[in-house]
Amino acid sequence: SSGGFCDTCGSPMDWPVEEFFLYLREEKNYSPNTARAYQGDVLQFVCFLEKEGVTTPKRRHIRHFLAELGRRCKKATLGRKISALRTFYRYLLKRHGVEENPFEAVQGPKREKKVPHWLSPEEVRKLLESPDTSHPLGVRDRAILEILYSCGLRASELVSLKITDLSLEQEVLKVLGKGRKERLVPLGTVAKEWLEKYLDLRPKKGDALFLSRWGTPLSTRTLQRIVRKYGEKAGISPPPTPHTLRHTCASHLLQKGLALREVQEFLGHESIAATQIYTHLDNQALKALYKSFHPRS
Repeated sequence: SSGGFCDTCGSPMDWPVEEFFLYLREEKNYSPNTARAYQGDVLQFVCFLEKEGVTTPKRRHIRHFLAELGRRCKKATLGRKISALRTFYRYLLKRHGVEENPFEAVQGPKREKKVPHWLSPEEVRKLLESPDTSHPLGVRDRAILEILYSCGLRASELVSLKITDLSLEQEVLKVLGKGRKERLVPLGTVAKEWLEKYLDLRPKKGDALFLSRWGTPLSTRTLQRIVRKYGEKAGISPPPTPHTLRHTCASHLLQKGLALREVQEFLGHESIAATQIYTHLDNQALKALYKSFHPRS
């Protein structure tokens, strides 16, 4: 087992936490962000056990730990921590001879289903037209905004794009999504046009598709700043994020009649449950069709 030191309390730990992180990344294909978050959640629990002087936690220890977290964490964060610890103990059962998973029966808090925020077609138009395309960076930013809206990409997916992932002839992008799963996403005509303009101006260095002003691959934080800046310039409140454009893309596709299963595949959701946050839109479209066609509506 690989030991380590808890950043919080500095005490030595004989727990395979780093090994668990590598297992998530290399065998389970978790994204770097999720794997690192799970590792942090496990370290937090191990630190708690160290303070309590416990190696085999009982139900009362878990109740105490979750009660402490419940006072400080949002429901979504608490749910993720429980999921991380359940996964960690499944790993210990499989690899380290632990006999019981104390988190198997622990239920996460019920999360409130938030209706995703999305932009109106007019807000999208204002946002897309806000970059000053008389400058190379403005052309890059216009191409970025067009692709986020056209393809519904996650921020991490967009900044991970390489030039070789692009097929302008076939009008598709090869996207590396969560769990390192690849999918082909159609590229809209307008997005393709702006991408071609950007490629004509792009410095001939590196294989990342989108580069910073210094010629380095774009980071997700910079991408978030770019989208926010143009959202504020377009007078959109609250200012949009890359995820707002992902929601907007999905919402507009559903409103135009694309089925939920097809939107699931388009967005790269592993489960239909993740796509069901959009069912309220599906229902709205159904109501609109009903009112248009039913003689007694």
